[in-house]
Amino acid sequence: GNMTSPRYLGYLNALKKCSIEPDPSLEMYFSSNEEERVETFEEFLEDTKRLPSSIICDTANLAFQLFRYATKKGIRIPEDMAVVAVGTSNFSGRSNPRLS
Repeated sequence: GNMTSPRYLGYLNALKKCSIEPDPSLEMYFSSNEEERVETFEEFLEDTKRLPSSIICDTANLAFQLFRYATKKGIRIPEDMAVVAVGTSNFSGRSNPRLS
């Protein structure tokens, strides 16, 4: 992950404004290689009983891929886990429900 990207710095700033200490254990970084990304999804979503309430992705493309993988695993979006994307892309309108 890019620790100096404006999106990441915005995330840190939002946490600070809410007096929330960043927790690196809640952050995940994904490879640009799709096969490696799917492996990370598999590891992360393996225990569907311990899903986070939401995931914020720094790109709509990543959010759409996560959304697709999660629904294939039987995870209901947004009932079981919300997926939120920063930014827009043509992927946003392809999901049902639509990406936020």
